[in-house]
Amino acid sequence: MIELGLALLILTSATLLAYLLLAGLFSADPAVGGVPARLGEAYLLAVLGGGVGLSLLGEALIPGPSGLFVLTGVAVLFLVSTLTRASGRQRVKLFVGRARWRPSWPALLGAALLLIIGIQALSLPTLTWDAWNTWLAKSKAWVHAGQFVSVLPIEAWLGASDPQSIHVVAHVYPEALPRSVAFLVAATGDWSDRIAHLPWPLLWLALGGVMWGGLAALSLDRRARSLICLGLLTLPLVTAHASLAGYADLWLSAVLLAAAVPAMRYFLRRQRRELCHALLFVALLPAVKQEGGIYAGLFLIALLLAHLPWRHGLLLLVVAPLLVTALIYLTPVSVPIPGVGWLRLAWGSVEVPDAWHMALFWRPVSVTVLSSLFLLPNWSLLWYLTPVLLIWRFRTLAAAPTRFLFLLFALSAQFHFVLFFFTDASAWAQDLTSLNRLLLHTAAIQVLLLAALGWQRSRCYGRYTRPELASS
Repeated sequence: MIELGLALLILTSATLLAYLLLAGLFSADPAVGGVPARLGEAYLLAVLGGGVGLSLLGEALIPGPSGLFVLTGVAVLFLVSTLTRASGRQRVKLFVGRARWRPSWPALLGAALLLIIGIQALSLPTLTWDAWNTWLAKSKAWVHAGQFVSVLPIEAWLGASDPQSIHVVAHVYPEALPRSVAFLVAATGDWSDRIAHLPWPLLWLALGGVMWGGLAALSLDRRARSLICLGLLTLPLVTAHASLAGYADLWLSAVLLAAAVPAMRYFLRRQRRELCHALLFVALLPAVKQEGGIYAGLFLIALLLAHLPWRHGLLLLVVAPLLVTALIYLTPVSVPIPGVGWLRLAWGSVEVPDAWHMALFWRPVSVTVLSSLFLLPNWSLLWYLTPVLLIWRFRTLAAAPTRFLFLLFALSAQFHFVLFFFTDASAWAQDLTSLNRLLLHTAAIQVLLLAALGWQRSRCYGRYTRPELASS
């Protein structure tokens, strides 16, 4: 229990530092969800941003228990310094939108779920496939070595003269999350599965905080926000990935949501700081998973299309894939993907040179995909509500904030469609676990989009339908 308390102290200190950083860079505003939203963003920035910083150290020694005292001391000094300056000059508003907290059944239910998810995550072993091979195997090896040793391909590892190197199955995956886990475990002592799993239940809580901020930007009342947040957090795939710790898919979903919420506020207010806020989390996407580089590109495309008039953006959404297909038919195309490399598209094939190659042709997996979405207990009623609300509230998509969310979701759906139906990844559709893990990446965006469509009478739609926003 002492080690667990120390790990919580480390995560709290890192989150506090990230909170102060976000409050300084992007001044807080009660309308953006107050403390829950900023704490959720700060937690993501602390764990993943800290992992990126550790990645820049190369093969440095892991700080070990001394890292705990250094991090905590810096956090305390930074907090005292910030509070001193803020009290005198009112430069930084740390906690805004504060209200007297009153217990409610959604809050009590959320606390009970967090307790159950936490107990399960800390008591179950790491799953022996991707959760181990891709992520936590690196962390454990680094902790035992006391150093961030190199991760090499099998051929290079077998021929390496330096014994200070390791090999894992997914050696090319980003290292931000494994390095943060290694730092957390090493700072509390020897390797412990419980300590390594701790960030995942807290991620579940952070995801709810970020969603709360998005719903606050839509001006939904507290009851509606509570219901929608619980709806997201109780999706079977979300609770599974929070309690079966080790996978990075829920991290990717949370970071994508943390980027989309300030982007949505940017279209509401036209403040550049909101755009910079969004781009900060877009930059984190490739550091989570390789797919994050693709979502980062799709995010930027959605931003550009959302600036166009609605009909032009919708036309490009439909016509652009056809034009790209025609271009590929005429000549091969190479596209840079952050975190992946140069993606080479040719007629009938797609490849990353010297990494992997896939043949492109139609794969008959429709029944499997539709069964997972609509028949199996993976997504509750999410995929039933999606087409209904998109058709029923189609006219509200013309508003720029909702338009952006729709374009991001639609572009991601196109990516998933090509991936599942035209590449060797169709095997992932047969493997229902892998199929749903990719759909989980955009599940939070999907819930926020449905909330924006469904609450048409909230105050935000008075702003949405102003001519300068609806037609921009």
